[in-house]
Parts: sequence; C-alpha cells; structure tokens
Amino acid sequence: MKEGDRFKCRVDSVAFGGDGVAHIEDMVVFIPQVLPGELIEAKIRKIKKDYIRAAAVNILEPSPLRIIPECKYFKYCPGCTYAHADYQLELDIKLDQLKAHTQGRKSDSCCRYSSCFFRKIREWSKAGQT
Repeated sequence: MKEGDRFKCRVDSVAFGGDGVAHIEDMVVFIPQVLPGELIEAKIRKIKKDYIRAAAVNILEPSPLRIIPECKYFKYCPGCTYAHADYQLELDIKLDQLKAHTQGRKSDSCCRYSSCFFRKIREWSKAGQT
C-alpha cells in the first residue's frame, strides 16, 4: 500500500471535523465528503504511522441521505463540511460526536446535563422537520 493506490471500502462513521472514517488493512482511513454506510473507491493521499488520508474517487453506493449541496464551493469551503448530508443526518452525526466526546467524563454534572442536552437536541431537530 502506497500513496496513489486505489481501494474500495465502506464508510463506518464520520469523525469530528467531517471526514468519513473507514478501515483498510487494520489502518484507519479519513476521507472527506463521504457519509456513513457509503461504499466508495478512494485514492490514498498520505500515509502516516497511525492513519491514512484519502480522497473519494467514486461513490459506488451512495447513502440514501446524501443530498446535492446548495453551495457551489462545497468541495473547497471548510464551512460546508456537512452540506452533502440530509439535515437530520447532520444533526445525528454531530450528536454522536458530542456523545463520544463526553463519554467517560468523571464529572457527575457533565453526565447529568449531557443526557438532558441530548434529549433537547433530539426534540429540536424533530420539531424542525415539520
């Protein structure tokens, strides 16, 4: 495996910052502009000791929650990280990231308030769908 090689993989999740997370040969791969569950063909851009950075070349099986970004600068703008995701999926991804970040915290108040916070986010996101 070297830079420039192509491979196929299924995206497992989305990391904080918006890159999709996949695995090949026991390595974590970060791929921008992909969504969980998508089967993609990607090209290796950088190989590091603990992870690989790649770019999607083809989306072989797109997520049913993939949308066409409204912003023409989507591929270049850091403010458009989730523009290709359905809004509910974007909220779910961010909520999962927040849960992962707060998981294992020793503070009782963090745990007590985070469950309330997560519940409120779900209520707000569902209210916005009407």
